[in-house]
Amino acid sequence: MTVPDGVPADFVDRALRSAAVFDDLRFNLPQPTEARLRTMHAHLESCPNSTVHLAGSRKKNWLAAMQEQIFGAFREGLVAVYYHLDHIQQLERAIADRAKTSRDLLFSTPPTTLGLNCRPLNAEYQAFKFAVRRTLEYLAGAVAMFFKTDGTRIRKLATTIDGREPTDRARSVQARLAAANLEANIGTDDERSVRDLLAHYRSIDAGVVNIRADEQGEIQIRVAGGGERLQAFGDLATCNLSTVLEHEVAWLEDLAFGLFSDLGLLP
Repeated sequence: MTVPDGVPADFVDRALRSAAVFDDLRFNLPQPTEARLRTMHAHLESCPNSTVHLAGSRKKNWLAAMQEQIFGAFREGLVAVYYHLDHIQQLERAIADRAKTSRDLLFSTPPTTLGLNCRPLNAEYQAFKFAVRRTLEYLAGAVAMFFKTDGTRIRKLATTIDGREPTDRARSVQARLAAANLEANIGTDDERSVRDLLAHYRSIDAGVVNIRADEQGEIQIRVAGGGERLQAFGDLATCNLSTVLEHEVAWLEDLAFGLFSDLGLLP
C-alpha cells in the first residue's frame, strides 16, 4: 500500500484496522480470473483499434456501455458463480469432516452407506445455476454492445449480431458460439436446462449425499442424482458435485474470454 506524503501514521493505522473489521465478509475472484479482467481493462483504456468503431455515436456511448457491462455486471456475475461454488465445496468438506468425526457412531458395521438430503447444498446448487446463466446473459449483452446493438440472450446472440459491423468479428463470435456446445449448458426449446426448470417449473436438488464407509472404515462422500445426474461412487471427475461444477465454470470462462479475444478486447 502506497501512502501519500503528509498522511499521519495514526490515520493510516486506523484506516487499515477499520478495513480489517470486515475482512471475513469479503469475497474476491480467483487471482488468475481477476488478472485477466484487469489486463482487459488496461487494454481498453489504451484505446485499441478494435474499439474505434464504437466512438462518435450520438445516440449512445457504446464503448462506455460495453465497459460497464463487462466490468460491472459480468464481473459481479462471475463473483456470484465462484461464491456459490466455494460454499458448495465448504459444505462437501463439512459433511466429510462430520462423518469422519462420528464414524464409529454412524458406521458400526462397515461397509455401510447413509443418505442425506442436505438443503443448504440444494440451495447453493440452485443459486450457482442461476448465477451461471445470468453471467452468460450479461456476457451476451456486452458482446452485442460491441456491435452497437442490444441483446441479453446468450441463446440468441449469434442471430442478434448476424450481418452487423465489423462483420469479420461477428463471424468469429458466431463460430465460437457454434463450437461452444451451448445447448448442453443452457438447454433448448425441446430440452430445458436445469436453470430453466428451476426458474419456471420445479425445484431441482443438488442430489442425495451418499456417505459410505468401506470395509477398512475409510469414508467416501458422493452426491448422486440431482440436476447433474451424478452417479454414486464412480469416477471423481464425473460424480463429484463440486468437480463437475468446476468444469462448468471453466467452460464459462473459456467462452467469455474467448469471445473477448475475438472482439479484440484482449492484448
